Amino acid sequence: KEADADPVVAEPVAKIGEVEYTTLQAAVDAAQESNDTVTLLKDVELSATQEITGTLTIDLNGHKISNGSIANDGYMLKINHGAKLNLIGDVANSAIADNRNNTTGTITAICVLGELHVKGDNLTISRSNGIAIKVDESGADKQGKLTVESGTISSADQAVQNWGVSAISG
Repeated sequence: KEADADPVVAEPVAKIGEVEYTTLQAAVDAAQESNDTVTLLKDVELSATQEITGTLTIDLNGHKISNGSIANDGYMLKINHGAKLNLIGDVANSAIADNRNNTTGTITAICVLGELHVKGDNLTISRSNGIAIKVDESGADKQGKLTVESGTISSADQAVQNWGVSAISG
């Protein structure tokens, strides 16, 4: 008789308060219901666009969200109309890093149709080429809003493409 293998237990990648989650998607889904803060516990590689549909805060806590296996089109993060994301990077090495490559330079790390507030002296949002943050609109009365208090946003092509309302003070 073969010995039973020990079950593989997934390590938590994020937490809300003391509750830990094994995927960023699960933590984001829980946080959007109650306007909570998701704190990363380790680096996260996305396999699909992370959509924000409610209001929440993501504290990168010295960790990185990267493109992982997302295809060379679309977005890493998409803040939908009516949604609000506060992105915090106060701890060293806090980053959103999109290294996907395409020849047209149109890949976008973060698309803002709702609201994005960026704050953190140690926060870096970067794209190798393409657009780091696209502030978009879906009609004149539905403009995306970007507020940057501090942090670094960079891209070889466009750091911020603004079709909405942007205020950058840091």
